[in-house]
Amino acid sequence: MIPTSVLILAAGSAIFWMYPGKNRPEYAVSAFGNPVMEIRIADDVFMAEAVSSAEKRMLGLSGREEMCHSCAMLFIFPEPARYSFWMKDMKFNLDIVWISGASVKSIEKNVPFVEGEREVVRPDAPIDKVLEFNAGVSDEIGLKIGDEIHF
Repeated sequence: MIPTSVLILAAGSAIFWMYPGKNRPEYAVSAFGNPVMEIRIADDVFMAEAVSSAEKRMLGLSGREEMCHSCAMLFIFPEPARYSFWMKDMKFNLDIVWISGASVKSIEKNVPFVEGEREVVRPDAPIDKVLEFNAGVSDEIGLKIGDEIHF
C-alpha cells in the first residue's frame, strides 16, 4: 500500500508539470489561434501575434475591428524578398515596419484602410519580417530606420 503523503506529493508534482506557472514557460496563443510573443524596441514592449504560414500571412489583421495599443502582428517569411502588403478588408490604419534580420529597414506610416487609397505597399529592399502596429505607434516610440527589434 502506498502512503497517502506519497500520493499527494505525486499528484502535486503532476499538476506542476502539466500547467505553466512561475517556473514553467507559458505558451500564449491569441483568440485567433496565433502564437503570441514579446517584442522589445528600446524600452517599449509589445505583444505580437506571429504568423508564418502563407494562409495566416494573407489573412493578417483583415476583418478585425481594432488592435490593442501595445499589440502588434509579426509576419515571418521563409526567405528575404520584397513582399507586398495590402489593406484588403482592414478596418483601421496601420504603421508597417519592414525588417531584415532584427534591423528596421523601412517604415510606412499611417497606411489607410480606405478602399482605393494606397491599398498595396511594398518595401524598397528585401526583408524577412514585417511588423504591423496601430497607426501612430512608430512615431510615439520614436522608431527609426536602423533600430533593432528584439524578438
